[in-house]
Amino acid sequence: MTMEDKLAQSIERRLKWLFWLFVPGAFVYLLVAAVLLTMIYNEHFAPKPAKDGDIVVARVDLAVGDELSRTNLALRTMAKEQWPEDLVSPGHARYLLGHKMVRSVSKGLPVTWYHTDIPIPTPSVASEQVRHELNPEPEVAR
Repeated sequence: MTMEDKLAQSIERRLKWLFWLFVPGAFVYLLVAAVLLTMIYNEHFAPKPAKDGDIVVARVDLAVGDELSRTNLALRTMAKEQWPEDLVSPGHARYLLGHKMVRSVSKGLPVTWYHTDIPIPTPSVASEQVRHELNPEPEVAR
């Protein structure tokens, strides 16, 4: 065996040793990084489980045409899974006062914007309003 063959074998053995040392090490590093990133995501960014909260409900049976006031509205704690999509939060309840009901609501059920005479813009109407505010007078081509 020549000196060059011995050198080649020595280099080959060392490369195999480095391969078996660093490849599993890199795999462990990636595994640890993945676990840490998952923990950070779950703690800060993952959707939290729904919590109970207060919503506006009818204190008495409300009929069509009834005017909303503090005497016929109340707050009730309800699980988030049971909340209607267009619920009225306690912070927005003051906007209901003085408005009329356009749909009846039974005692204890949530009062939503849909039940009142308060107009709620649809996305197409809202985007048209924004477009008009950004460009109130369209340019006329001459």
